Amino acid sequence: MEERLDIRKKSKERLDRIAKTERLLYELNNLKPGEDRLPILKELFPDMGENCRIKSPLLVSISDCIHIGNNVLINSNFQCMCGTDVYIEDDVRIAYGVSIITNNHDYYDRNILIMKPVRICKNAWIGVNAIIMPGVTIGENSVVGAGSVVTHDVLPNTVVVGNPARVIKELDPSKFESSNTIDSESLNIFFKNDNYVIGKNENNDLFYRDKNKNVLLAESYEINVLDLIDDLLFILSDKIKVYDLNDLSKPYTFYSNYYNNYYKAEKYKNIYLVNTDYWYSIIVYKKNNSILFKRVFDYELNKLDEIINNL
Repeated sequence: MEERLDIRKKSKERLDRIAKTERLLYELNNLKPGEDRLPILKELFPDMGENCRIKSPLLVSISDCIHIGNNVLINSNFQCMCGTDVYIEDDVRIAYGVSIITNNHDYYDRNILIMKPVRICKNAWIGVNAIIMPGVTIGENSVVGAGSVVTHDVLPNTVVVGNPARVIKELDPSKFESSNTIDSESLNIFFKNDNYVIGKNENNDLFYRDKNKNVLLAESYEINVLDLIDDLLFILSDKIKVYDLNDLSKPYTFYSNYYNNYYKAEKYKNIYLVNTDYWYSIIVYKKNNSILFKRVFDYELNKLDEIINNL
């Protein structure tokens, strides 16, 4: 449904919503890596579901126009020109640099905004730098290719690419049903407690399942696949190989395919500390006969003894 707004006559209520969004965006976009962003995200997006990962920086017009479902991933440099509602349903993945636009201007009176809601349906995947134009609905399970400009609705279970985006492939919906109903019994489990299960399926994909049986397939390019886990437990999948893992009495090294480098584990008190030459280090420690990993950001290293005492 189309709405029209004369921007010369913005209400105080609308101006207050814009100001609140700008304040919260400033706070979110200036957090240090590892700082807790959830309280700000909940205030910024009051209609946000569970198990969402939203990475800064973001740029949005009026954040309470954006309605976010469960298990949604929104990567950094997301832009949303939202004068009206944007609906992002469960299990949607939005890649880096995506823009969603609900607003346009009247060709002749450019102080008039013409606004149409946008909907991204369940399990859709929006590729890097794609642009979703006003009034568009992206159908369930559909894929929008990188750099595409979507000017019309996208049918469910289709792949679209280009400017303007056009259909290049149809997808089999039955395959989504099987992947979304995965059960922990079908996983090669390598971590489990009362709250979540982590493992790999027969295709060697890394899965996380929480106590509500929500399932998340880890992105293959992410090393820190479990940012949402309570204590930033750092699970090393195929991206990093660990040698001499069962013997913490001697030094060992990590090899990262992602960075194509070896990293030495230095003994410190009752743990090993691995400096990744990035913006964090990894603590490796034993607990209840299990070897666990915890990520520690560089600015936290001056509190290392305190962190170790709380392991």
